[in-house]
Amino acid sequence: WANKKGDLRLESAAAKIIGSEWYWEVVNDLFQVRGGRGFMTVESQRKSGELGIPVMRMLRDARINLVWEGTSEILRIWMAREALSPYIEQGIAFLQGSPSDRIAAPLYYARIALRSCLHFPKPLSASAMFGKDYSRWVRFIESSSRSLTRSTLVATVRHRQGLHNKQLLLQNLVNDSLWLFPMAATLWYASQSEMRTKPGILELATYFCQEMADRLDPPSSSVKRIRRHKKDTIVYHLSKAIMSGEYAWLEEGIVPLLEK
Repeated sequence: WANKKGDLRLESAAAKIIGSEWYWEVVNDLFQVRGGRGFMTVESQRKSGELGIPVMRMLRDARINLVWEGTSEILRIWMAREALSPYIEQGIAFLQGSPSDRIAAPLYYARIALRSCLHFPKPLSASAMFGKDYSRWVRFIESSSRSLTRSTLVATVRHRQGLHNKQLLLQNLVNDSLWLFPMAATLWYASQSEMRTKPGILELATYFCQEMADRLDPPSSSVKRIRRHKKDTIVYHLSKAIMSGEYAWLEEGIVPLLEK
């Protein structure tokens, strides 16, 4: 996309929101793990014989990223506005445009609605692009994307000019896309030829996709919640593998924070 000079503004905004918010969550978890030592400066930790980890500084640096270069809330509204722009333009054309525009606008909405309801097979199958191991999640992304398109179309037709006042609704629609986008990016990364041979890549990608799917569609009943808690076993085995160094390849290319 970048080489083709495509419009990557939506992808860039999504990456900024995901990167900054998830980084903040990780650092906040680190602070919880460190306990009272998280309040100590690096110098104080070293004097106490502890490993010097600047958790307080990391918290400050991580938190400010949610504000700088576009706050997360404003970026979400901006993403919604950009994504809805074609729908709104067609609506304006239907109300104020020429006779040909008035005919083209309903056809545009009908085409979008048809694509969101029906599955059209791609020339290149999911199995060929991502491998059979990930085809289940590719189908989930495609199905959820069509559902999100239908919800967006219904919201546009229902609220029309008043849609800009439905900011909580717009944020919810954007949040759904923010679960699907990292799923697609993770599957693409994990399916690359140089990544497929990495230890535990399939288990890690599968767990990540299941976690995103649960956030997108949380279980509504206690029975479903109990059934989905099978992931406790998966998390246990993943954590054991991480602690044993099986996933050390994930640290490749990362600048070390701690002194060796």
